[in-house]
Amino acid sequence: MKIDGSVDDKELLASGDAVYISYPKGKAPKVGTTYSIYTADHEVKDKGSYVRILGTVTVREVKKDKRARGVIREANSEIERGALVGPLVRELKTVPPVAPKVNAAGEIIALLTRDQLVGEGEVVFIDLGEKSGLEVGNRMNVVRRGDALSESSGKAKDVGKNDTRFPTRALGEVVIVEVGPKMSIGLVTLSVQEMGVGDRVLMQLPTPAPE
Repeated sequence: MKIDGSVDDKELLASGDAVYISYPKGKAPKVGTTYSIYTADHEVKDKGSYVRILGTVTVREVKKDKRARGVIREANSEIERGALVGPLVRELKTVPPVAPKVNAAGEIIALLTRDQLVGEGEVVFIDLGEKSGLEVGNRMNVVRRGDALSESSGKAKDVGKNDTRFPTRALGEVVIVEVGPKMSIGLVTLSVQEMGVGDRVLMQLPTPAPE
């Protein structure tokens, strides 16, 4: 859905303004429901895009084959026609642990904060979706393989390194809080070393005990 009109003739919209919302055929918004207003930012490896939350809008009226009418409840920044509207999740909840049912390997492709490095309590995006067998509550280890010292600069620049000549070393742990079609969201619950985009994540089935 998107905002494509307003009751007032101003370009920049703010809290309290009445707006018109277009929506796909057969997928009308629900009257009384509050939705997020957002705009897409840069893409992440063809998996999706960062979004910037602009505010919220509450739907007041929906008539068949016409634009829905709503009122902007809050505006974090200036809102213009063309801004997207949808039921975005704005908070994550604690999930109970779930034992793995498959072996899985992927990598961190984006960070919620968009900083270069992350630690405990940060949110990360992983390039494993529903088809990977990953489930909400799964724990994954964040790992690297390689020499931690860059020969060219003499500084630690090994984020995302996967040099198979070296054994794997653990950086921390991520719990999966949401699994989507193409990627999943994880919360860093343990960090023994800062991690970043490109670092590997692994989940392995428990090793059977010897008889």
